[in-house]
This record gives sequence, C-alpha cells and structure tokens, in this order.
Amino acid sequence: MASTGKSRLSRVASVCGRGRGPALVNRSELVGSVGFERDSTSLLYLFDPQKILTWIAEDTKNRLWPIAHSTPIEAAPMPVLARELIVKWGGRREVTGALAAAFGTGSWVGPMSGYYRHLLDILSAWEKDPAPAVRQFAQTLRVGYEQEAAEQKKREEDRGW
Repeated sequence: MASTGKSRLSRVASVCGRGRGPALVNRSELVGSVGFERDSTSLLYLFDPQKILTWIAEDTKNRLWPIAHSTPIEAAPMPVLARELIVKWGGRREVTGALAAAFGTGSWVGPMSGYYRHLLDILSAWEKDPAPAVRQFAQTLRVGYEQEAAEQKKREEDRGW
C-alpha cells in the first residue's frame, strides 16, 4: 500500500475505532477514499456485504444513502453490495441515483469511444442478471450511454481519430 493509502487508512481507523457504524454514516467520504493499490478502492470491500445490508436495515433512513453513495459499482459482474442494494432498495431514487452517479466515473486513457464501449459492455452483462431490478437499472443507464457513445464516436471521426 502506498504511503498515502496508509495515512488515509490510519485516519479512517482512528474514526472507526469507536465503532464503524458512526464513521460510515457521519464520514461517508472516507468509505471510498482509502487508496488501496489493488482493485479494491473502497473500505466497503473490507466488510461482509450481508453484514452491511443488515446494518442498513436497522436504520434505513440514516444508513442507506451514505452506503449507496460510497458503493463501488463499475464492474461485471456487478459487485455484490451494489447488486443487493438495487435488489432490496432499487425502487428508491436515493439508491439508484447514487449508484448511477458512481457508474462511469474514474479515469481512462485513450479515445472516449473506447471507454463508452467498456461501460456498455458492463451494462450488457448486468442486463443478463436474474434480478429484474438489476436488469432495469442497466437498461435505464444504457439509454444515456448509447447516446453519449454515438456522439463521442462522431466527434472522434470528425477529428480524424
């Protein structure tokens, strides 16, 4: 782990020392900001998704949004926690809005049309999920990303790329 990641983790550990729950609710920006060198860039990967879901269910009003807002989502298959949030609470705009905002964020090197193809491939995988809520979520996102991909491809062609 890089020194920056270690210092962030130390900061998170000091906040979480008296109990993880208050830290997750009151300092939700910490949950996704540790900076691990591996693919897991969220503190949420350190916890069992079922325990997180149980914890949320105990106080949905105060716990659902901070967790949804901090849940990594850009992968196929969909990460377990993100999938379960959509299955259990996908009818709530605060959940789908937070997860939709997280999808497609990050960095990419190369033509943007390639990035949009990558995102559309992820959505294609989600559209095969057995859960109707996950398929609906993917289909809703697809509309905007297909339009953006087509516009970006046109811009790249106009530039001779």
